[in-house]
Amino acid sequence: MSQDGPQDLKDALQPLRDVLTGDGYDLDWALSPANTVAVKVIAGPDACADCLVPQPLMAAILSDSLSATPYELESIELPADSQHA
Repeated sequence: MSQDGPQDLKDALQPLRDVLTGDGYDLDWALSPANTVAVKVIAGPDACADCLVPQPLMAAILSDSLSATPYELESIELPADSQHA
C-alpha cells in the first residue's frame, strides 16, 4: 500500500486492506492532485483472482470507506481485470 499518503486516507483504507490481506490479496493505491484515489487489488500467489466481489460492489465498499474523508474513488483495478487485459 502506498506509504506516503495522508494518514486519514491510510486509516480509511486499512480495514479493507486487513480483510484483503487475510484472503491473500494486497491493496495499493495512488492519490491524484484532485484528491481522487486509484485503487488496485493485487492477488498473492495463493489467492484466487476471480474470488473477489464484483467490481461494482468493491467500488461501493471503497466509496463507503472514503466517505468520511475528502477523497473520492477514481478507479479500481481487480486481479481479474488485469488477466483479461
